[in-house]
Amino acid sequence: MNIEHLKGRTIALEGIDASGKNSVSKYLYDFLGHQGLNVKVFEYINDVPLAKPIRDLMFKSGIQISEKNREFLYSVIASQTIDLANQYRFDHPDSFIIFDRSVVSMMAFQALSNDNVKALETISLLYSVLCDYSIDQDSESIGTSIDDIFYLKITAETSLSRCPKGCDYEPGIAKLNKVIKAYEDIFNYNQVLSKCSGSLYQLLDHAWLWEINGELPVEDVARDILKHLDRSI
Repeated sequence: MNIEHLKGRTIALEGIDASGKNSVSKYLYDFLGHQGLNVKVFEYINDVPLAKPIRDLMFKSGIQISEKNREFLYSVIASQTIDLANQYRFDHPDSFIIFDRSVVSMMAFQALSNDNVKALETISLLYSVLCDYSIDQDSESIGTSIDDIFYLKITAETSLSRCPKGCDYEPGIAKLNKVIKAYEDIFNYNQVLSKCSGSLYQLLDHAWLWEINGELPVEDVARDILKHLDRSI
């Protein structure tokens, strides 16, 4: 496989709990790594120092935290993930970066406490970081600009069957369906706007948005992603 066109690119895997993001990330890491590509996976919930204390606060402290405040806390984790990814891109410019969840998840999660996903405003911090990031060493914008965003689409029933005890983010079929609707609203958004000129949703306009059948086996999902990456060069 020719991996040259993957060097320096960044993708994000999106979807509800148990849609296969982690499994597909690991598959791509192993497969492309064996092809000689430097692959780095960033998980929004595991790969940053702030993740564990914030998650412990939300799920183990016994403190009642509203959905709205959880969104802000997840945004803090996401922002630190982006900072780490920017530094990794600076140190390894030819690497292939995979985000396990990204800014789209921050939007979709807000559907748990907002009826209109297109009115969401609480990810402005992520927006500013992604749109205009620079490092002092060279005054050069390196950014973790995402080239391709893949939505691994599954049903709420599939999520619950894969994760029968429930997961952290979207417990229960009603919440799962609400987040699925939010993802679909985001991926159906097709208004042509210039990148980073005012709207949070303009973040997505410079990236290719792909919907992938997450009900398929991991190997088939990964193959579909690689096919789409060839098309989006």
